[in-house]
This record gives sequence, structure tokens and C-alpha cells, in this order.
Amino acid sequence: MNKKPIKLLPAFKDYLWGGEKLRTHYGKQTDISPLAESWELSTHKDGQSIVASGQYMGLSLSEYIEKIGKDALGKRAERFDYFPLLIKLIDAKKSLSVQVHPPMVMTVLKKLISSSVLVLTTWKHTHCLDVN
Repeated sequence: MNKKPIKLLPAFKDYLWGGEKLRTHYGKQTDISPLAESWELSTHKDGQSIVASGQYMGLSLSEYIEKIGKDALGKRAERFDYFPLLIKLIDAKKSLSVQVHPPMVMTVLKKLISSSVLVLTTWKHTHCLDVN
């Protein structure tokens, strides 16, 4: 198994509330405007990350995981039927409502609670809590 990290290209989203800071402040390169979200790590059907270089260049992250084997994700991920993370950067030029999906959140939290660190993100700060 290859344990080298891979570089990924993000998927971009152009929702009406987006701005330009992902491009101007973070160097995201896309013609999409307004640029609302940059999905940095994603196997979501609506926007997959793409392998940027090397032997697997051009494959979606899902295709890459399928090709190299799911065990490359580690022991904690084997209990999921899908890659359980979506990491995104958001530029909200306009105010947004908070969205919560309780059944999904509880399922993921129950599975993650057995890990040593749980990361909770708010709009302005990221907090790491030791749950053990």
C-alpha cells in the first residue's frame, strides 16, 4: 500500500451568496463567479475532488479509493460504506442560515466518538475536544 499523500484539486460551487475571497485571498483558480465554496476533500456525488498528479492523475477521489483499496483509509473508516468526510472552504458574502441534519450528525458522531479527538467547527472558530 502506498502511504504517500496525494494532492487533490477541489470542486467549486457558485451559489448566489458567494463572494470572491476564495479566489483573491486563498488563490483558488476557477472561472466560477460568484465563488461560494471550494470542496477541498470530497467524494460527494455533486462535486468530487480530483487527483492532481502522479499515477492516478485525473481520477476522482472515489475512483482513486476504489482503485487503491478502501483499507488505505485506515481502520476507523472501514465501518463506513462511503468516505465519511467533506472538507470545504466557504465564502459567504451574504448572511446564511444554519443548517443541521440531526439523523446524519448523530450517526457520524456516534461513530467518531470512539476516536480520541473530535473536531467541532463553528463559523468563526475550530475547537478540538479530547473525548477520552
